[in-house]
Amino acid sequence: MHRLSLTLPSRSRPRIPRRTRRGLSLTEAVLSLILIVIAADGVTKLLARELVRASAREEFRLLDAAAEAAAAWIERDLPGQITAARDTVLPLDPATLRTAGLWSPAKPFVTRRKRDIVIWYHAPDADSLLVFAVAATPLEPPSLPEADPAIEAAGWISPVNTSEITGPGLRYVLPAVLTATAPDTFQPGAAIAMRHLSLRRDALPYLYRVAIPGRDDLNTMSTDLLMGGNSVLGINALATGALTAGTATIDALTAASVTSTGNITATTATVTGTLTANSGTFATALSAPSATLGTLDATALTATSAQISTLRITDHAVAGAVTASGAVTANRVDTPTLTADQLTAGSATVGSLTGTTLTATTATIRSLFVNSCTGC
Repeated sequence: MHRLSLTLPSRSRPRIPRRTRRGLSLTEAVLSLILIVIAADGVTKLLARELVRASAREEFRLLDAAAEAAAAWIERDLPGQITAARDTVLPLDPATLRTAGLWSPAKPFVTRRKRDIVIWYHAPDADSLLVFAVAATPLEPPSLPEADPAIEAAGWISPVNTSEITGPGLRYVLPAVLTATAPDTFQPGAAIAMRHLSLRRDALPYLYRVAIPGRDDLNTMSTDLLMGGNSVLGINALATGALTAGTATIDALTAASVTSTGNITATTATVTGTLTANSGTFATALSAPSATLGTLDATALTATSAQISTLRITDHAVAGAVTASGAVTANRVDTPTLTADQLTAGSATVGSLTGTTLTATTATIRSLFVNSCTGC
């Protein structure tokens, strides 16, 4: 019996070469460390510069807002402020802006770089005024202005050129009066925001709400005032060439002529022309060459002629009077004293009547002096 032997080929395992491993040499380690330090230092300086730029940008924006608020306050009396600041430099207290509601109480007057803001203004001529909001405390590195659409005009005083304010699109030569008056403000390194105000541009085209001494033109209309159906209220005295109104309530009225489709109520009224209204109430007196009213209540009436449905001239405190060089025609007359060339009335109650002709349905008169009387 034969024995079967089987010989299998042997499988040899592949040999894996040994990898050569070694660490950095001392020189390489030192060089790597130096590169890391240099890179870290560069990043640190870059971040520091960016933080300074961001702080400077915020500082200039705050200065610009302060200059805008100061300009708004000055515009309330621009002619007077130009006169006051002509050829000199005046300070503006930041508290004034807060009081005027132009600066929020929560908003600081200190920049992000811990510099106080001071405000000065100067009028170089009779038409212009310049406003300066300044962060003047010396600082390193300085705040350099950059082009910023949120800022109108800003710059700084360079140590190289101390006679100018320079910035993006800005170059202003400092007048001697600024550096002489406020040398601690307008000094090298100061960050400044500016505003330029012009009397012809910022004041004369507008109607001022408050009176400006010596400048009546600022409160004078150059065209008709169209109210669009709204009311004009609280008139103390009205002086006008002609007044046409539906209803007028006025303390004192002086006009060449008055035409009203409603009622006129006034303390006193002096009309040099014609007064026409449905009714009139005058606490003191009415004086007009010609008066035509439905009902008139007044202390006194002085007129050349009067056409009035109901005329009541009474005042228990001060006796009123009706004086007319022409004719008075009324349905009812109630007055202490009446002087007229002719009185035509449905009812007349008069303390004393002096006239040429009296025509009345009923008349109660204490003293009567007339040339003729019909119906009495």
